[in-house]
Amino acid sequence: MQGEKQAIILHADKRYSLTITRRGKLILTSAENAKETASK
Repeated sequence: MQGEKQAIILHADKRYSLTITRRGKLILTSAENAKETASK
């Protein structure tokens, strides 16, 4: 994830968004549509 702040993870046919905050913390959220999440 070098240079990137978000990754889309596929697990058990569900999509999740893993985001790095400005303070270096990780936030994992469910993402119904990876294309929508990636464009934000």
